[in-house]
Amino acid sequence: MEISPSVAGGLAALVLAAIGIVVYWVFYPVFSSSSNNDCDGDTLTARNSKSQQLNQIKLDPTLDFSVIVPAYNEEARLPPMLDDTIDFLSTWCQQQSFTFEIIVVDDGSSDDTAGVVKSYIMKHDFVKLLKLGRNRGKGGAIKLGVQRACGRYILMADADGATDIRDLQSLYKSLKECERNGDLKLSGVPEDGVVGMAVGSRAHMEGKSIATRALHRTILMYGFHLLVTILCTRNVKDTQCGFKLFTRRTARILFGVLHLDRWSFDTELVFLAESLNMPITEVAVNWHEVDGSKLIQTGADVAITSLTMARDMLCVRLSYLFGIWNYKCALGENISRLCKSHPKKNA
Repeated sequence: MEISPSVAGGLAALVLAAIGIVVYWVFYPVFSSSSNNDCDGDTLTARNSKSQQLNQIKLDPTLDFSVIVPAYNEEARLPPMLDDTIDFLSTWCQQQSFTFEIIVVDDGSSDDTAGVVKSYIMKHDFVKLLKLGRNRGKGGAIKLGVQRACGRYILMADADGATDIRDLQSLYKSLKECERNGDLKLSGVPEDGVVGMAVGSRAHMEGKSIATRALHRTILMYGFHLLVTILCTRNVKDTQCGFKLFTRRTARILFGVLHLDRWSFDTELVFLAESLNMPITEVAVNWHEVDGSKLIQTGADVAITSLTMARDMLCVRLSYLFGIWNYKCALGENISRLCKSHPKKNA
């Protein structure tokens, strides 16, 4: 059967349109990623009258630890997390002679998240609130929090307190062991210039979770792990745990380059760190499910979120492959000095 030129032309147009839609969908994060300097309406509240600068991360550290907590409509779940975090850090840091700050980033919440944080600021001078003028997404919120951080080490931790804050000791110990072994030290680089990140991991809990998880969730989990292995990393078993510790220089480089603002940003962080041959240590943490997730609320959310995250990982891989995104020159760092062979370490 012979197809007329007009029909053939119509089919070709449909195919091209479909390809265009797919390409636009895959590269949507390229078009939607926000600028690091787009900070209109963002305000920092703290008891200290000397507010941190927008690019505080480029300056020398004045504290030992900064804890960055992204929060979106978390007025209910945030108080238990802050109480536990403050109790632990106050005791541990006093024992170790460490100084610290907690920066809660209110990501455009519509509830009283900011009011909750301000009540803690009245009692503790180390608690600070960065209120964003609009919602940026978890990755965008943490990126802006990191820009204001004063710590030599920077921890990102979820507002729900799902990961035990005491596991910071394990992450810090693992990172310090790498430093002592020389894995992170670069010739002529001062202590605050070392690179490396410690990734909290729930991989050891996978077997138990499979036994209690619905079949479709288990299938999606394995599918996501396969995509992470193909597109992102073969080394880190749990890229999505919201408990990660960075040296200051690592945070300055990675978050200075980071493009993904939403939930998949963790995969880009790991991809960037491995691309730059930064050492990564993966540490088992104590984690528990906390009700009130803003990401997964219905069964359909599981499939939609998994598809979106798969799209984001593909976008990251292709964008760096084709030079749409570039990590070679980040915040004036001489990236070539970092590109040495560093083994990944598991703890």
